[in-house]
Amino acid sequence: FPSHDTARANTTLSGKSYWEVQCSITASGAISGIGLAKSTLALSSSTQYVGSTTDSVGIWVPNMTLYRNAAIIQNYADLVGVNHTLQFAYDADTGNLWIGVIGTGWLGGGDPALGTSPTIVMPVDTYFPTITDSGNTASNYTINGGDVAFAGSIPSGFDILQGAGTPVTPTPT
Repeated sequence: FPSHDTARANTTLSGKSYWEVQCSITASGAISGIGLAKSTLALSSSTQYVGSTTDSVGIWVPNMTLYRNAAIIQNYADLVGVNHTLQFAYDADTGNLWIGVIGTGWLGGGDPALGTSPTIVMPVDTYFPTITDSGNTASNYTINGGDVAFAGSIPSGFDILQGAGTPVTPTPT
């Protein structure tokens, strides 16, 4: 991975939270990781990115590969694309994280409302919604925590993520 620029929400995840991220990648070779991380993840680093540590997990677009501790956890190659709206449902009490693609469903077929088959289970801790960009200015994201209408449906029992809803474009260093 090249140099990385990471942005994270100002809001920690608590209870059951739902948010979406609209991804738009306009240049060949641009990659971005979207997920969650603890505050210890470096915001500008050539070695740390969302999914590079045990304290973070990220789905990388457009290749749709899930990373944790710098290892591939799962590859969802059938969903490769550059303009996805991803959905996230996180239960802070259990560490269960569901990741989905609007129009396709939850990765791995789980159901956050029922608490079944999360995409990944993280250690229970304090996490932030996080995005890492590969340093390419051709990537844009909009994190929607519920300040505007969602593209998907909030799973029953989950709440909106407070304090998001503004476009996030990491600036390469």
